[in-house]
Amino acid sequence: MADLQNFGGDWTQEKLARVSSYLTAYTNALKNTTFSLIYIDAFAGTGYRNVKSDDKKQGLWSFDLLDEDAEALHAGSARIALETSPRFAEYYFIEQDAIKCAELEKLKLDYPDKAKDIYVVNEDANTAIRHICKSWTRRRNLRGVLFLDPFGMNVTWQTIETVAKIEAIDMWYLFPLGVGVNRLLT
Repeated sequence: MADLQNFGGDWTQEKLARVSSYLTAYTNALKNTTFSLIYIDAFAGTGYRNVKSDDKKQGLWSFDLLDEDAEALHAGSARIALETSPRFAEYYFIEQDAIKCAELEKLKLDYPDKAKDIYVVNEDANTAIRHICKSWTRRRNLRGVLFLDPFGMNVTWQTIETVAKIEAIDMWYLFPLGVGVNRLLT
Protein backbone atom coordinates (compact mmCIF):
# COMPACT_ATOMS: atom_id res chain seq x y z
CA MET A 1 0.00 0.00 0.00
CA ALA A 2 2.97 2.32 0.45
CA ASP A 3 3.04 3.28 -3.22
CA LEU A 4 -0.59 4.48 -3.29
CA GLN A 5 0.36 8.06 -2.46
CA ASN A 6 3.85 8.54 -3.86
CA PHE A 7 3.89 12.15 -5.05
CA GLY A 8 4.93 15.69 -4.27
CA GLY A 9 8.03 17.32 -2.99
CA ASP A 10 9.01 20.29 -0.87
CA TRP A 11 6.12 22.31 -2.31
CA THR A 12 3.69 19.66 -1.06
CA GLN A 13 5.10 19.86 2.47
CA GLU A 14 4.81 23.64 2.34
CA LYS A 15 1.21 23.44 1.09
CA LEU A 16 0.26 21.02 3.86
CA ALA A 17 1.99 23.18 6.49
CA ARG A 18 -0.10 26.14 5.34
CA VAL A 19 -3.28 24.08 5.44
CA SER A 20 -2.41 22.94 8.95
CA SER A 21 -1.83 26.52 10.12
CA TYR A 22 -5.10 27.64 8.55
CA LEU A 23 -7.14 24.81 10.09
CA THR A 24 -5.72 25.58 13.54
CA ALA A 25 -6.47 29.30 13.14
CA TYR A 26 -9.97 28.51 11.83
CA THR A 27 -10.95 26.19 14.68
CA ASN A 28 -9.44 28.54 17.27
CA ALA A 29 -11.31 31.53 15.85
CA LEU A 30 -14.64 29.67 16.04
CA LYS A 31 -14.13 27.65 19.23
CA ASN A 32 -16.28 29.88 21.43
CA THR A 33 -19.21 30.00 19.01
CA THR A 34 -22.25 27.76 18.64
CA PHE A 35 -21.15 26.58 15.20
CA SER A 36 -20.52 22.91 14.47
CA LEU A 37 -17.35 22.81 12.41
CA ILE A 38 -17.13 20.46 9.44
CA TYR A 39 -14.03 19.47 7.46
CA ILE A 40 -14.49 18.18 3.91
CA ASP A 41 -11.55 16.78 1.97
CA ALA A 42 -12.27 15.96 -1.66
CA PHE A 43 -9.61 13.85 -3.39
CA ALA A 44 -8.51 12.73 0.09
CA GLY A 45 -6.22 9.95 -1.11
CA THR A 46 -5.10 7.66 1.71
CA GLY A 47 -4.47 10.11 4.55
CA TYR A 48 -0.73 9.97 4.03
CA ARG A 49 1.85 10.40 1.32
CA ASN A 50 5.16 8.71 0.71
CA VAL A 51 8.36 10.63 0.37
CA LYS A 52 11.36 8.86 -1.07
CA SER A 53 14.55 9.90 0.56
CA ASP A 54 17.39 10.23 -1.89
CA ASP A 55 19.64 11.55 0.83
CA LYS A 56 22.07 9.19 2.45
CA LYS A 57 22.49 10.54 5.92
CA GLN A 58 26.14 11.08 6.64
CA GLY A 59 26.12 12.16 10.23
CA LEU A 60 27.80 11.18 13.44
CA TRP A 61 24.95 8.92 14.53
CA SER A 62 23.57 7.70 11.20
CA PHE A 63 26.11 5.03 10.31
CA ASP A 64 24.56 4.93 6.82
CA LEU A 65 21.54 3.02 8.13
CA LEU A 66 19.21 4.69 5.66
CA ASP A 67 19.60 3.43 2.15
CA GLU A 68 18.82 5.69 -0.77
CA ASP A 69 15.45 4.02 -1.43
CA ALA A 70 14.19 4.61 2.09
CA GLU A 71 10.66 5.93 2.25
CA ALA A 72 8.98 8.01 4.89
CA LEU A 73 5.25 8.41 5.42
CA HIS A 74 4.05 11.96 5.92
CA ALA A 75 0.64 13.05 7.12
CA GLY A 76 -1.65 14.05 4.29
CA SER A 77 -4.45 16.59 4.55
CA ALA A 78 -6.88 14.09 6.13
CA ARG A 79 -4.54 13.28 9.01
CA ILE A 80 -3.66 16.94 9.42
CA ALA A 81 -7.37 17.77 9.81
CA LEU A 82 -7.81 14.97 12.35
CA GLU A 83 -4.86 16.28 14.36
CA THR A 84 -6.12 19.88 14.35
CA SER A 85 -6.92 21.29 17.76
CA PRO A 86 -9.53 22.39 18.59
CA ARG A 87 -11.16 19.62 16.62
CA PHE A 88 -13.85 19.59 13.96
CA ALA A 89 -17.26 18.08 14.76
CA GLU A 90 -17.32 15.99 11.57
CA TYR A 91 -14.85 14.92 8.90
CA TYR A 92 -15.79 13.96 5.34
CA PHE A 93 -13.07 12.27 3.30
CA ILE A 94 -14.07 11.87 -0.32
CA GLU A 95 -12.14 9.52 -2.59
CA GLN A 96 -13.23 7.77 -5.77
CA ASP A 97 -10.62 4.99 -5.56
CA ALA A 98 -11.96 2.11 -3.44
CA ILE A 99 -8.48 0.95 -2.38
CA LYS A 100 -7.62 4.42 -1.11
CA CYS A 101 -10.98 4.55 0.69
CA ALA A 102 -10.04 1.35 2.51
CA GLU A 103 -6.89 3.14 3.72
CA LEU A 104 -8.99 6.14 4.80
CA GLU A 105 -11.27 3.82 6.80
CA LYS A 106 -8.19 2.86 8.86
CA LEU A 107 -8.13 6.43 10.17
CA LYS A 108 -11.02 5.41 12.41
CA LEU A 109 -8.65 2.97 14.12
CA ASP A 110 -5.87 5.54 14.38
CA TYR A 111 -8.25 8.16 15.82
CA PRO A 112 -10.76 6.15 17.89
CA ASP A 113 -11.99 9.25 19.74
CA LYS A 114 -13.12 10.67 16.38
CA ALA A 115 -14.17 7.44 14.65
CA LYS A 116 -17.92 8.13 14.88
CA ASP A 117 -17.36 11.56 13.30
CA ILE A 118 -15.34 10.31 10.30
CA TYR A 119 -17.25 9.71 7.07
CA VAL A 120 -15.40 8.10 4.18
CA VAL A 121 -17.26 8.68 0.93
CA ASN A 122 -16.33 6.45 -2.01
CA GLU A 123 -17.73 8.56 -4.83
CA ASP A 124 -16.88 11.15 -7.45
CA ALA A 125 -15.92 14.34 -5.59
CA ASN A 126 -18.33 16.57 -7.52
CA THR A 127 -21.29 14.31 -6.74
CA ALA A 128 -20.31 13.86 -3.09
CA ILE A 129 -19.80 17.58 -2.50
CA ARG A 130 -23.20 18.37 -4.00
CA HIS A 131 -24.82 15.75 -1.72
CA ILE A 132 -23.08 17.17 1.35
CA CYS A 133 -24.13 20.69 0.40
CA LYS A 134 -27.74 19.56 -0.15
CA SER A 135 -27.88 18.10 3.37
CA TRP A 136 -26.15 21.23 4.68
CA THR A 137 -29.10 23.44 3.84
CA ARG A 138 -31.28 21.36 6.15
CA ARG A 139 -28.89 21.75 9.09
CA ARG A 140 -28.26 24.94 11.05
CA ASN A 141 -25.22 26.41 12.73
CA LEU A 142 -22.69 24.74 10.48
CA ARG A 143 -19.43 26.21 9.27
CA GLY A 144 -16.89 24.30 7.29
CA VAL A 145 -13.66 24.07 5.40
CA LEU A 146 -13.55 22.33 2.02
CA PHE A 147 -10.12 21.28 0.79
CA LEU A 148 -10.02 20.66 -2.98
CA ASP A 149 -6.65 19.46 -4.22
CA PRO A 150 -7.32 17.50 -7.42
CA PHE A 151 -4.59 15.97 -9.54
CA GLY A 152 -6.20 17.24 -12.73
CA MET A 153 -9.17 19.23 -13.93
CA ASN A 154 -11.70 17.20 -11.93
CA VAL A 155 -13.77 19.94 -10.28
CA THR A 156 -16.78 21.24 -12.19
CA TRP A 157 -18.00 24.82 -12.12
CA GLN A 158 -21.38 23.53 -10.90
CA THR A 159 -19.66 22.14 -7.80
CA ILE A 160 -18.01 25.49 -7.06
CA GLU A 161 -21.38 27.26 -7.49
CA THR A 162 -23.06 24.77 -5.16
CA VAL A 163 -20.46 25.41 -2.46
CA ALA A 164 -20.75 29.18 -2.89
CA LYS A 165 -24.52 29.09 -2.38
CA ILE A 166 -24.04 27.61 1.11
CA GLU A 167 -22.24 30.79 2.25
CA ALA A 168 -20.77 28.93 5.22
CA ILE A 169 -17.88 26.99 3.69
CA ASP A 170 -14.33 28.25 3.30
CA MET A 171 -13.04 26.58 0.16
CA TRP A 172 -9.37 25.92 -0.51
CA TYR A 173 -9.13 25.10 -4.21
CA LEU A 174 -5.60 24.30 -5.28
CA PHE A 175 -5.93 24.82 -8.98
CA PRO A 176 -3.73 22.32 -10.85
CA LEU A 177 -2.15 24.90 -13.13
CA GLY A 178 0.80 22.80 -14.26
CA VAL A 179 -0.99 19.51 -14.72
CA GLY A 180 -4.52 20.32 -15.84
CA VAL A 181 -3.89 23.28 -18.12
CA ASN A 182 -0.99 21.57 -19.86
CA ARG A 183 -3.20 18.58 -20.61
CA LEU A 184 -5.80 20.83 -22.23
CA LEU A 185 -3.31 22.58 -24.51
CA THR A 186 -3.04 21.19 -28.02
